[in-house]
Parts: sequence; C-alpha cells; structure tokens
Amino acid sequence: MNIVKLISFSLMLILVSYTQQSFAKTYAYLIGTDGKVTKIDADADTIVANLKIEKSSYVQSGETSVVADKMNNHLFVVTGRLTPYIYVYDLKKLKFIKDIGIESANPDVDILISPNRNQLFINWFVKEKGGWVYDLYDAESLSRIKRFSVGEFVWGPKTTFSHDGGTIYVYNGATDKIQIYETTNFTLLDSIDLNTIWKTNGYLSGIEDSINEKILIRETKIVTQDSPPEVTYFVYDLKTKTSSPKIITIVAGEAKLSLDGAKIFIHDEDSIWSEDKSYVMYHKSLGRLYVYDIATGKKWGFIQFTVDRESDILGIHPNGNKVYMKGDIQGNRSLIVMDVVKLQVLKTLRISENILFMIFYEE
Repeated sequence: MNIVKLISFSLMLILVSYTQQSFAKTYAYLIGTDGKVTKIDADADTIVANLKIEKSSYVQSGETSVVADKMNNHLFVVTGRLTPYIYVYDLKKLKFIKDIGIESANPDVDILISPNRNQLFINWFVKEKGGWVYDLYDAESLSRIKRFSVGEFVWGPKTTFSHDGGTIYVYNGATDKIQIYETTNFTLLDSIDLNTIWKTNGYLSGIEDSINEKILIRETKIVTQDSPPEVTYFVYDLKTKTSSPKIITIVAGEAKLSLDGAKIFIHDEDSIWSEDKSYVMYHKSLGRLYVYDIATGKKWGFIQFTVDRESDILGIHPNGNKVYMKGDIQGNRSLIVMDVVKLQVLKTLRISENILFMIFYEE
C-alpha cells in the first residue's frame, strides 16, 4: 500500500511539473530610458500592464544597461546620469532588491552574465583609482568575488561566452583583437587578430553582433556618397576559427544574429545626408527586414513593413520565430511584431516614446 501511494505521489509530482512547464507563458518588458515599463504577453503579443521601475527615473542607454539573469530571477539596471550605479530588481515582480554598490565615474557601464557558471561581470570606471576595472560577482548572492584591472575593452554586443561559461571572448577595440580569457581568474589564454579575418584596405569592418561563440562581421566597401553600398556579412566561429559563406549585398543596415546563431536578420536602411553632404543626419528605414541562412549564405526572403522614418530591431522572441522592431507609424511610436518563418507582419502595438530595451522572461 505504501509503495502504491509513493508511486501515485511521484506521478502526481511529475504531472504537476509537466503542467507548469506546459503552461509557462513568455512575457516581455519594454523598458524606457525614463524607467517606465510596458509589460506584454509575448505569446499573444498583447499589452498586459504599464509599470514603473522603482528608484530609476533615468536608465542608461548602453547595450548592456538592462540585463536579465533568468536563472536567479534578477534584473540589473544601470541608472543615474553622470555617475551611474546599478540597481538589482526581482525580475518577475520588478521589486527593488539592492544597490550593487558601485558609482562609476564614466557612464559606460556594462553587465555580463556568464552562462552555467553563476558568475556576473561588471565593467566600470573607478573614480578614486581613475581606471577601468572588471568586478566578478556571485550571480546568486550578488557578493563581489574579485576585481580585475586589465584595461579598457569594448563590451556589449562584441563580447560572448563559451557554452559552459568558462571562457569569455572580449573585443579589444584598440588592437582589433579578440582576447580570450578564462572566467575564474581572468587569465589571458589566447587572442585572435581580426585584421587577418576581415578586409581592411578600402573597407570599414567591424563586429555587428555576437552569440554562442560566434561573431557577426560586416565589411563595408568605401564608396562615394552617390554610389550604391557594397556590404559583406559573414559569421566567424571563435571556437573552431572558421568563417561561414559570405553574403554580398547592397542591403545596408542594422544586422542581428538569431538566438540559435543560424540566421541573420538585416534591416534595410538608407543614409540620409545633410544638405552639404558633410554628415549623416539619420538612417531611414526602407521598410524591409531580410532573413539570410548562415550555413548556405542564401537569402530566405524579406518582410515588408511601413514606418515613417527610422526603425530598430528591439528584440527576438526566445522561440526564435518572431522579431520585434520599433518605429513611428503615422506619428505614433509602435512595436512591429514579425513572423520570420512565414515572413509576415503579425501585429503592431502602440508603445511609449522612450522604449529602448526588451527583456523576455517566463511565468
């Protein structure tokens, strides 16, 4: 009888666990520089609530100024104008947890979370020492473990981790090298000279995005203002040190890797120059988001959409099937939901003017 009860109880736990997983919903926060938040149901793409981040009236606009640690249910926000600091919130409730305890003398503060290692890296400028440091934290307890003073690097979209979180690939903008460190003591293991990977003479080359030990490289041929652009995209695998087939196109604009690193999304834009052609005033959206297959270099197709002027890729759904773009439609700031499998616009939602970040999580 006890064995029967034990088996029944075990089956009930399995059923409860399966039910919780089956009915887990994906939500997203649309977070503005003013600290205002729009919560959306990212499965149905409907607005759920309008919220506010406590204590954060000004959110920095850096690539990693708002970061979610889903494993520990933490949301990190770089807030404050001239001397920013980092606040930690409960990811699902947006409740304030603590001030991480830094006050940077430079607004460029970056937060990186190492996968599978429960480590948190913060790159900031220490006022009293007058230099850039990397603080390593325990991501669960939020206690600082070590401080590394290794110079200034470019983080944000140009940095990625190995799958096990034991290695970090950091782009050094001064030397155009990827420097490879182990994440426990930040010991330099190796480096990759990008000038041997991308074109230099007659080209402007750089890293557009990175994910899962892969970087998306863009080479732009230097041409006259009246000539059509000539752009090359390809993915370089930092682990195997191999390149994907090159995509040569006249499509010039913002480019992002899919979450699985299998596709490239390229937003078609045109540079609008000043009257005397001395500088670019803004990048006008041409209303097309192209989808390319990385393994073959072939174009899958594109999604046609309409915006007044500028547009940006705001986020990619965790299932990989939807891309979210923001832009003005008839003067109203809007979120454009796109199906990148069926290549169609699914929906548009009106959102706040100051939205800059999109953070996904599950409940």
